[in-house]
Amino acid sequence: MKKIYFVLLLATIFVACNEDFNQTDSNLGTSNNINLSTDKKMLEEVAVLLSNLNLDLEDYKEIHQSISQSLEYGLDECYYFREILNFNQNNKIINTTNSSLKQKLTNSLSLSRNNILDKLTNSNIQIYWPYSEDWDQKTIPVITFADDNKNIHTAFKSIILPEGTIKTDTLFVDEEYAKRNPVIVINLNTLPYEEIPDFSNNKFINKDNVLFSSKKAINKINTNLYEIEKVGDPIYSIKIGKFMASKQYDDWANGGSEFVIHIGAVDQFKINTVDDLRNVNPNISRVRITRSRKDISKKRWTDVNAVMVSDSQPNDIDLAFMLVEEDQGSGRFWEANLGLELAGKKYRIDAKLPFKSGDDMIYQVKYRRNFIFSTLNYNTKNNTFVEHTAGNCYWTLEVNKGQIINY
Repeated sequence: MKKIYFVLLLATIFVACNEDFNQTDSNLGTSNNINLSTDKKMLEEVAVLLSNLNLDLEDYKEIHQSISQSLEYGLDECYYFREILNFNQNNKIINTTNSSLKQKLTNSLSLSRNNILDKLTNSNIQIYWPYSEDWDQKTIPVITFADDNKNIHTAFKSIILPEGTIKTDTLFVDEEYAKRNPVIVINLNTLPYEEIPDFSNNKFINKDNVLFSSKKAINKINTNLYEIEKVGDPIYSIKIGKFMASKQYDDWANGGSEFVIHIGAVDQFKINTVDDLRNVNPNISRVRITRSRKDISKKRWTDVNAVMVSDSQPNDIDLAFMLVEEDQGSGRFWEANLGLELAGKKYRIDAKLPFKSGDDMIYQVKYRRNFIFSTLNYNTKNNTFVEHTAGNCYWTLEVNKGQIINY
């Protein structure tokens, strides 16, 4: 008989685990495609160029539709220029049949100096549209760019004169203006394009085994069971159920906030003898949760439903939990000692949870297994899991009980 693990909640996605963190992860450093000093110099140039393109309402609808698709995949309100310019050539996010925006942009860039077309195609410069869900589909956005100012930015408003020529007015915008009026920001996405999963091919976990949380990721799971003959032993999984943030961690022109939850645990390993300890290597599960500025300001919860520990064993004493708001930088590790118990004796296993030097460290804790499986984590009065909090972030750490079945 073959055995499979069946968790009773079907709308749940399993997070891929990195099996070996004994060595430094070379992928955690700054991407070669992000040159902050060089790319930032281009932001104003691209904003001016875009404002002079004579974009019409249909072009902005294309941008808005692409922004909405990025949100559906668990990204921020963004549209990478490389996806506009490459258009249907191995794009990871946006795939459409035609684009007048690309044609206008390509024609203009081909006439510009400094080989800006090639630079944009290979950069992480993007169109960012804060509060895009509030757009009335009629008002033409103003265009600004992210600079060293945190609150007020120079913006360009295109006005088509009766004779057909374009006049560009200059104004100053802040976040309050962007909440009431459509504003497009040319900025630099600190998430390297190479670290995005291939969403276009139905992938939601990137090359570093990080799950990008979204409704699309949750809906991907389909469990089909056949010829169920016998129910066996119980199995317990631990997941991040839901998440909410009420604090903006970045300046408004630089986007929303990208949170990553890491959990280190001894997973799917039954320890019967001391010799078994030599083969124990903790799994590190990671899920990335993006919240737009409006999500944060409205204190919206999002369902994550990401299984972080798929088979929690009674031998486990605790697990390591780390929450960061993601930025870039060189690779770092939090070295956490996990406890295991065998024949009345306690042992420690090293787990290395990766983060980056530029990340905002929000919370590091070791949750006891007994705590997770107790009424301190589950409210028996209303049958809900307790909401945990740190750094103006909130989450539930939920337990699912299933059974091993034979088929």
